Amino acid sequence: MLTNHRFNIVVVFLLIFINTITTLWFNQPQFCPTVEWSRDAVTFANTSTTGSNEGDIFIDANNTIYITVSQRKQILIWHENTTYPRTIGRDDWSLIFSIFVPNTGEIYISFSDGKIIKWMASTSTFVNITHFQQPCRDIFIDIENHLYCSFYDLAVVVRTSINGKTPMMIMAGITNIAGSTPDRLYGPSGIFVDTNLDLYVADTWNSRVQLFSSGKYIGKTVAGQSSSDITIVLKRPHSIALDADKYLFISDYANGRIVASGPNGFRCLLGCDGMGKQPHQLYYPKAISFDVRKNIFVYDAANQRFQKFDLQIDSCQNVPVTTQVTYSSMLTRNHTKFSRTRFYHIYYHLEAIKVVVDKNDFYVITANSSIDLYGHIYKDHFYPVDPTKNLIAWYGKCCNKDQFNFTIELLVGTQYILVVTTYNPYDTGPFLVTVFGSYPVRFERINASLATYLKYSSELTTDSQVYNNLCDRSYFYYETLRLTVSTDGYYVFSTIKHQKEHMYFYKNHFNPLDPRQNLLLFMETIYFCDFWNHEVAETYKLQSHITYILVVTTNQPLTTQAFSIALYGPTNFTLQRFIDNSTYCYVGGLCNTQVKGIGLTLDDILRLEVNRNMSIHDQRLSIKISGVLTVVMLIVSVVSSLCTFLTFQNQKSRTVGCGLYFLTSSVTSFLTITMFTIKFWFVVGTQMSPFVRQSVLQAGCKSIECLLKLFFYWDAWLSACAAVERSASVYKGVRFDKEKSKRFARWIIFALPVLIMGSLVHEPIYRQISNHETMEKTKNDVGIILKTEIVTHSYVWCVTTYPQSVQNYNTIILFIHLLGPFLTNLFSSVFIIIASARRRAEAQNRQPYRKHLREQWSEHKQLVISPLLLLLLSTPRLVISLLSGCTDVSRYAWLYISAYFISFTPSILIFVVFVLPSTSYRSTFKQSLFRLCKRSRS
Repeated sequence: MLTNHRFNIVVVFLLIFINTITTLWFNQPQFCPTVEWSRDAVTFANTSTTGSNEGDIFIDANNTIYITVSQRKQILIWHENTTYPRTIGRDDWSLIFSIFVPNTGEIYISFSDGKIIKWMASTSTFVNITHFQQPCRDIFIDIENHLYCSFYDLAVVVRTSINGKTPMMIMAGITNIAGSTPDRLYGPSGIFVDTNLDLYVADTWNSRVQLFSSGKYIGKTVAGQSSSDITIVLKRPHSIALDADKYLFISDYANGRIVASGPNGFRCLLGCDGMGKQPHQLYYPKAISFDVRKNIFVYDAANQRFQKFDLQIDSCQNVPVTTQVTYSSMLTRNHTKFSRTRFYHIYYHLEAIKVVVDKNDFYVITANSSIDLYGHIYKDHFYPVDPTKNLIAWYGKCCNKDQFNFTIELLVGTQYILVVTTYNPYDTGPFLVTVFGSYPVRFERINASLATYLKYSSELTTDSQVYNNLCDRSYFYYETLRLTVSTDGYYVFSTIKHQKEHMYFYKNHFNPLDPRQNLLLFMETIYFCDFWNHEVAETYKLQSHITYILVVTTNQPLTTQAFSIALYGPTNFTLQRFIDNSTYCYVGGLCNTQVKGIGLTLDDILRLEVNRNMSIHDQRLSIKISGVLTVVMLIVSVVSSLCTFLTFQNQKSRTVGCGLYFLTSSVTSFLTITMFTIKFWFVVGTQMSPFVRQSVLQAGCKSIECLLKLFFYWDAWLSACAAVERSASVYKGVRFDKEKSKRFARWIIFALPVLIMGSLVHEPIYRQISNHETMEKTKNDVGIILKTEIVTHSYVWCVTTYPQSVQNYNTIILFIHLLGPFLTNLFSSVFIIIASARRRAEAQNRQPYRKHLREQWSEHKQLVISPLLLLLLSTPRLVISLLSGCTDVSRYAWLYISAYFISFTPSILIFVVFVLPSTSYRSTFKQSLFRLCKRSRS
């Protein structure tokens, strides 16, 4: 009896001992397949609490929360049911990288200087454990009290004793040799060791999670790139946690989300709507941890906050075991083959089945077969060449009794596709799919093959076009391809490469001077060494009304590269190379360019002539002389306009509408030269001074040029209207109605500016300010070029940017306003001469018609000479307006400035052109001038 009692005591002590050594110091909950957490998080601690963008979190089995505050060199501790934390720390600490709490009263801390220390709660003292040459990015203590450390820069994970006295042993990776083969790591960060002493490593720069079984040095990819099974695409994973069933929870750092594995494969848990600052979003999540209530805590690094996502207790559903439907079929050698992972081995036969439900609910989908099956469930669509796209559940194991078993929520109106394939390549055989649930389910087999396939191969060479895709003066070879599709749908792109290349998708147009414009998508090929195919695929939804431009380049400047692109789609499409020979003119600098419309304005001519931040005395000679000329032109215009006004304000010269036209022209010509002067000094002044308000620049850019054109065109059309009236007077002779002529003239004078402004309404819309800065790299005291760039020049330009359709319209309007008045004047003058000669020939038939024609020419030749003179003076403006906007005006600045100034001389010479050649007008001018002088004397 005593012996039995002693035996029982021994058993109890053994059980206590076993329980002690296997009890975990942190929380590893068990979850149901359908578990979910709240979409919106509660901020547990934020910037005001932590003060840093570095941090780590650990929650022990007592639900005590430990948070690191790196820059403050502190650790904050919240015990269960406490509001305010306890703080421990020292001023002589370096940055805190990681913490681990193996049992109550001890905190292991790793620092950026390579130290690892232990804090004893019982004595509130710090004990040095070890000092490595490199910092531990993460630390972990297993159930046998081994301390693990991930050396990020050395690309290894090592193990030592908890007191740091045993020799360091490499558990994963090869020291100082980063790589992507199974035995190597590249930037290891988060680590986790389970109760079997299996080591999980977040292999950051390889974008994967590696499993190193106990005692093994060859890793197996269990998540991310290079996995032998479909897992999930990761981007720089940072932290790992395991639940009680050894399912992975991963902080997908650069994708801004938390993902997890489960019985249905991998899925996104938190932050699934893209990176951001909202409660449901994450921005570079680093550390994750569970509390005792199965809530998830996440350190959201870029947002500098610790987020708490509460467990949704009602998310676990019990699905009835009632059989709703079965589906039986057989995989044969005639079935489509695909790869269960991206381009690994296309050895697996498949059958695709559409699953349709009538009620939103949870369902269990299982399969049975004499062969080992593998199941996938897709949402919306499935393409065999991109088996990871839209994949929401997948499962398969060798020799598994249930084959695959999914507990999944299916929604009405959503297309789900069940893909049944095999675990082993080339297997064929019968299978049976069974669905359990509360509501009926329908199955429909679908065709999973793609209708169209195209492969394009080429090579980037030293003869290829170059552009700057990083906006930093680094140039890359590139090739452009034009893609059009006949119908909307999903298309799969894959690249077969020898080195790493990039492919960019643009909408309708690609601007090599600003590759950010019209950018739709960016596809980066993934490189795996030795054991992995150099291929990558992506699926995109394309639209038939859009022309897609594919730009293929490399990841290194001026690198030559052969490449191959395969494209799969449901219908016909075209993919062909093209070289953009468009005549678009771009102004600005790297990644800050705008398309400039056709023609040169005063802004374009003077843009590079004006010296910034200098007074008018320090400007170039061309600017000084041009400034003097504008003043002279303004003075001459004032004199000419006053003389013309003096002539036509006399009632004798306004007996018909022609006089009204010239009277108005005396005003419009003055306004034209006035706006020209304002335009010149506005351009010069705003270029000289960098302190002009943006609003003033914008207003001047949109209004001054438009007003200048309004008055210039108005003045030209007034002279044309006068010529037409003269022709009408000659044609009608004594039947010409002078009062009606004046009435029409008044209507036309007021209608002209309205019509002209209507034709120019597009100009202020497409005229805008463009800011451009030129940068130069700085040098240190010994002349070494540094990465830091400084602004050397800052420009503010007024640019007109037209779409092609508007550009065509603008060219037509330009010809109408510049050639229209000239042609009207010319034809009217010729008509007057011919009509007058014919009328005299009819009245005086003794003289031949040619003699009358010569007499009329001698009498009215000024009517022809005047429009020809106007045409000659307006030709420079017409030429300038039609020149390419990319014309280099700096080499011939004088020529362009002179031509521009000459084009405004018709507005100055109105008195010389229209008054002096006419005897009657000269006589009227003399009378008006004599009367004015006589009045001034009296």
